[in-house]
Amino acid sequence: RHGVFILTKWYLDCVDTRGRSAIVYWSRIAWQGFAFSIHSLTIHEPGAEPISRSSFADAPPPSRHGRQVIWHGEGLGCDVKMDAHIDPFGVRLFESRDGTVDWRCEAASARVTCSVPGHASIEGTGYAECLTTNVLPWRLPIEELRWGRWICEDASRSIVWIDWRGPHPLTEVFVDGLRQTGSSVTDEGVTTDALTLTLSEHHRLHERSLSDLVEPLKPLARLLPKAWLAVRDCKLKSTGTTDTSDSVLTGWAIHEYVRFP
Repeated sequence: RHGVFILTKWYLDCVDTRGRSAIVYWSRIAWQGFAFSIHSLTIHEPGAEPISRSSFADAPPPSRHGRQVIWHGEGLGCDVKMDAHIDPFGVRLFESRDGTVDWRCEAASARVTCSVPGHASIEGTGYAECLTTNVLPWRLPIEELRWGRWICEDASRSIVWIDWRGPHPLTEVFVDGLRQTGSSVTDEGVTTDALTLTLSEHHRLHERSLSDLVEPLKPLARLLPKAWLAVRDCKLKSTGTTDTSDSVLTGWAIHEYVRFP
């Protein structure tokens, strides 16, 4: 139907032992007669300006083959190959008369290679997820979002968290793919009944508003509520250390804070 909103968004990342990272988004949006794909790649190297590419060329989404996730971003000149440590898992985050929000973690902890012609490949630990929704984002009962993922150095352990604050509070934490109870999320880390994750040595990857993202899509931007264009997103890369009853592990965390108007 003409006015129905449908969004499918993939997110993939990789961080190597030197702290170099690659972040990939693939999205497809259908709404108000528009139907298009957007995909982007950003490479962050310590001490250097980010390298960013984006494309509106039609491209298939990432594909899954057993525990392997593969994406060929021809418009970006980017190839991503992931070998996940555990099977995918997911949860319905929201359901109302307006629609649903479904989240699926495709690779909570993986060995990843991200290849970009003209740049040294980034090989390290990484993560992938897919979000699908038919709810207009400004109709979601959410004021703040905290999201993140942590993977230990050998990709054998992982923590994923989603924390919504506002009229529909929600906290979901998964340790090695298992849903946790008694969980809390702050800007400094995550606590569950079984462990504590402490985030430190933060490095800001980006801080931007939604208006920055939709600037190339002026016809779409005109359809969005003006207040919602002020949504701000801050994404960080941090050192994460877990403390359990029998071990202490370190690894990279990528996490973000989003404030909604």
